[in-house]
Amino acid sequence: MYRASDPAFSDMLLAAYNEGGKNGGYSGNAPLVFAALAEDDLRPVKLSELPSRRLEGFGAVFRDHFGTDDEFYLLLKQGPGGYRYHRTEGSIILFAGSRPLIYDGGEAGDTWRHTTLSFHDAEMPLSAGHVERFHSLPGLGFVQGVHPLAIKPGDPIYLNDICHHTLVPVAHRRFAEPNPVDVRSILVVRDEYVVMHDDLRLSQEVSCRWHLQAVSDAHSGDGKSGYRFKGRFGVDLQVLFPGQTFCEEKVEHLPIHDYKPAPEPQPENNGGFSFKEDHRNVLRPADECFSTRHLMVRAEKPDHYLAILRPLTASRKPAEAKALTQAGRTIGAAITGEGIDDLVFVNREAFAFVTAAVRFEGRYGAVLRRAGSVQLFLLAGTVLEAEGFRITSGGPTVRMEVLASTVEITAEGSGRIEIRGFAAPVLLELSGNRITISLGRR
Repeated sequence: MYRASDPAFSDMLLAAYNEGGKNGGYSGNAPLVFAALAEDDLRPVKLSELPSRRLEGFGAVFRDHFGTDDEFYLLLKQGPGGYRYHRTEGSIILFAGSRPLIYDGGEAGDTWRHTTLSFHDAEMPLSAGHVERFHSLPGLGFVQGVHPLAIKPGDPIYLNDICHHTLVPVAHRRFAEPNPVDVRSILVVRDEYVVMHDDLRLSQEVSCRWHLQAVSDAHSGDGKSGYRFKGRFGVDLQVLFPGQTFCEEKVEHLPIHDYKPAPEPQPENNGGFSFKEDHRNVLRPADECFSTRHLMVRAEKPDHYLAILRPLTASRKPAEAKALTQAGRTIGAAITGEGIDDLVFVNREAFAFVTAAVRFEGRYGAVLRRAGSVQLFLLAGTVLEAEGFRITSGGPTVRMEVLASTVEITAEGSGRIEIRGFAAPVLLELSGNRITISLGRR
């Protein structure tokens, strides 16, 4: 159908069909589709790459090492689009080393079955949000979005639960909410670790719980020292909560609610058909279900949740994380470990962080130190200074990698950038485009 008009899209759809087991799923029109296809429409296709990208109306996806045995994949649900109504808003799915580490908690429709936040004693979900910022840069992926409110018990979860034209202005008001309940941001540092940050504005009487569904059969640790979930497929997951104290936490072994098709109709002697069981789909027994470990933590009147998620292969050691605070608020984390010495800045409002080695002014940024290089990321801010360089941005996002003799610069967006630290200041002007340049260090 798309072969002539959009061959690349056609190849992507066909590759997804082949990689997914060549199964039409529950599509009732599968016979009609196959009757309209020619032999060339089903030729083998191998995709060379699927990129990290913003998924308009749904959220974002981050990929690395695509098509290898070491593939990394993170999917964020942050938008009104998606499949059915399972209260998944704000949740993620995570694969590392081609192994599932965080997965969807099943079709029971409960908020707590997903890696997201829940509110009130009734475990209500976030309202549908939208992505405000997305960047996929060498060495780091970043997405930040907003969720305007926490749904109250009794209120419709989705505006299309009640199909009425009076809800259209409600949707517009939610989209433009100036003080959203949650600003959820995610930073992906290669496949080394993921930072999840929820910057909350909640009424004092509203309880809020943080949930994670780990593909694991065993765990150790606690909220203070961090958790380690033993992966079912050879890759463990470390979960750290730097600088946070919880009044409630638990881990439970959770069979995912799954359904099996109804039994096949059995012929009767009179030529008709009958069912020996209920003709509807039925719930699988627990011993036939995929299972996860459900982690729940709750802080008393929280203004944020900050989690560091680190995939642990057999050769990778756990990391440590310390909260960065200012005037009683958490503004990021210092993350250290084998070959890691990083600063990550996250806050819904602009702030200034100043030490002898680093100066940052803005909302989101990072300094990643590795053997032989230092990477500076000004994701949403005006100033980032380190390693003898000073980046000043009038709008664009900037990534700068400082090597022994060269400096690699990637920038995207609109506005002016000034970089000092070279023999002469470097001035760049962007107009909604992306540039990559390499300069001698001096």
